[in-house]
Amino acid sequence: MAQELSIGTISRQELDALSETHPLGNFQQTSYMIDLSSRRADSYDIVGVRRDGEVVAGCFISYLRGRMGLEGSIWCGPMCDFHDFELTAALTEAIRRSARGHGALSVSCWPDFVYQRHSSDGSCEGDADDVSFESLRRLGWRHGGFTVGYDSICNRWVYVKDLNGLADEKALLESYTKYRRKNIRIARDSHVVVRALQRDEMSLFVELCAMSSQKQHFEGRSVDYYENLYDAFGDQVQFLVAELHLNDYICECRRKLSQEQEVVDSICAKGDEASLSDKVRNRLEAKRKEVDGARRRIEEAERLIAEDGEVVPVGCIVYLRHARELVGLSAGNNDKYAKFYGSALLHHSIMVEGVERGIGRYNFYGITGNFDTDDPGYGVYDFKTRFNGFVEEMPGEFTLPVDKLRFGVKEFASKLLRR
Repeated sequence: MAQELSIGTISRQELDALSETHPLGNFQQTSYMIDLSSRRADSYDIVGVRRDGEVVAGCFISYLRGRMGLEGSIWCGPMCDFHDFELTAALTEAIRRSARGHGALSVSCWPDFVYQRHSSDGSCEGDADDVSFESLRRLGWRHGGFTVGYDSICNRWVYVKDLNGLADEKALLESYTKYRRKNIRIARDSHVVVRALQRDEMSLFVELCAMSSQKQHFEGRSVDYYENLYDAFGDQVQFLVAELHLNDYICECRRKLSQEQEVVDSICAKGDEASLSDKVRNRLEAKRKEVDGARRRIEEAERLIAEDGEVVPVGCIVYLRHARELVGLSAGNNDKYAKFYGSALLHHSIMVEGVERGIGRYNFYGITGNFDTDDPGYGVYDFKTRFNGFVEEMPGEFTLPVDKLRFGVKEFASKLLRR
């Protein structure tokens, strides 16, 4: 017997319950995001589809005012099995009714289903999800195109690390490339320490993010934005900073210097260097280089203390917790201290939490989708690949015209402006 579908509004609690259990659930489709976006939105609505009384699909719609009137946005949603055409049609009708009730000319959505999975090097894995794509198009949703580059609203390309099956931190480290494991060891040996940032430290977070945004040529967020994010998401958001403790680093360098100098002195005490075997002479030369390197590192660290202080923030990140995934939302890095690998340690720290909590994946978030080494965003992508993950290509933006007259005028005006 066919199960009955009914459409209408759902509660914040029902939205959160759906988001927590649905395969397409994510932090953007939660009541936390409603609280954050309500600070700048004109209004919002939460709609869903019930099957025999149970909510099986739904979304949060934020209505913002544009030049032609209100426009709806469904970020990383809606949550729906798009292979079920009847269900998709019912949810589309619920969205359309909501938009009409709010007097909106259109609703745009950025579904969170994976259109095409790619390996870490960018090559396609498996088939594209054309069924979901065509379901939306058949119901009147207009596709914005398969774009590349960083998106200002929702990322079309993301890099993901699968955490399933990793028992502990040791297994997690072994899943990385050898290069990344070495980076994390260097960070720890250099006394880079990760700690949580408090609300009154958002200016430090923004300062570090600005260093990266300037390099990537995009505009960073304000202190107000991150304070609002902190307030809206509560325990579901965490701001971290990686700090280099230079005095501790100097102590470690001095310890290694003393250790290597003892070996040099011990070899030299055996007699004239000319009488030593080639193997011993080579070892002596290597140890002398280690001694010289330790001295240079101490001198450099003393200079850095004079310039920047004893404890230096070298990187930061904000990540969001969701039942399905952890998401690295925004990050910043002080390139002056890049060789201490604070950024690698930050991402690793988040994934350790994911393994400990049994969360199945870590979403590094946006990449450009251009895998050419000449692409300006290649460095970000290359950094993420060292953690041995994979690429998800999302379908991108779809728009549902609701008031076709006003929507048509807007489209015509946009074409004129692009000429």
